[in-house]
Amino acid sequence: MKKKYCKNQLDFMLIKVLLILLTFILCLLISRHIHHQVRPPINNDIDLIQKKAFIKKMVPLAQAEYQKYPIFPSVTIAQACLESDYGRSSLSKKYNNLFGMKGTDPNRTKLMETKEFVNNKWIVIKARFCVFNSMEECVKKHTLLLVNGTTWNPRQYQHVLNSTTYIQQAESLQKDGYATDPSYSKSLLKIIDEFKLYQYDYR
Repeated sequence: MKKKYCKNQLDFMLIKVLLILLTFILCLLISRHIHHQVRPPINNDIDLIQKKAFIKKMVPLAQAEYQKYPIFPSVTIAQACLESDYGRSSLSKKYNNLFGMKGTDPNRTKLMETKEFVNNKWIVIKARFCVFNSMEECVKKHTLLLVNGTTWNPRQYQHVLNSTTYIQQAESLQKDGYATDPSYSKSLLKIIDEFKLYQYDYR
């Protein structure tokens, strides 16, 4: 009888230990789940969120121009992303200049420092950059620059306009002397592929 009592007591203790262990495991799982849900975004998450938010703003603006001119939205968006650091540069935040567009009129430009690739090396120079009232105005002016060319060469971007794919157009920007950066076209194509910007190339 005493042995049976001891056995029952042992079984009870074992069940009690198991219940405590299960309760501990359950609390641990719940705690980890809650911690995961409220985890603040890390820097990479914030960076990606900002980039996607900027692209979302650019899509309708680039597509509106594509209805009138042969400039692929993917290329326009990629240029804005690259030139303005996804809308985070001082030039874009203060003056809505998304493409680093330069000007000469002191009343409509701001003198700022910029980097140019000259004689196989990067140099820092000061230049006058256009001031725009909105992102929309900037995108329109950028499109017209490609369509109408420069004051010294109206056919400056003829290869860009004649392009039949976004890849060809990105490469033509380099060919037609849009930027001094030797890796400009590759950088554009990388952004287009990373964010699948070609999905917006439709009329």
